[in-house]
Amino acid sequence: MESASRGETAASMSLINIGEVFYLIAKRRGAATAERFLAEFSMMPLQALLPDRKLILSAARLKSRFPISYADAFAAETARQQKAGLVTGDPELFELAKREPIELVWVGA
Repeated sequence: MESASRGETAASMSLINIGEVFYLIAKRRGAATAERFLAEFSMMPLQALLPDRKLILSAARLKSRFPISYADAFAAETARQQKAGLVTGDPELFELAKREPIELVWVGA
């Protein structure tokens, strides 16, 4: 995020995953906090990507082959389409990257 803030790199996120972050925040911390996330997201150096047919179907194909969530499939396929590293701390994606050519930027423990 710091690098993207300085304009040194581009950062993007699928709207599917933005929705995932929203509902997780809402479930854990309440609707007001989730709404604040959306307001703050618009000020972050991230481009929100609307999934197209190609992304939707590639995520569905990935989901059909591996035991990952549908939202994780969108994150992985968005990174691949953007030819970018996937910043994550999700153990499912860590395991997926051992079996699929996905560049991870690991932030997990």
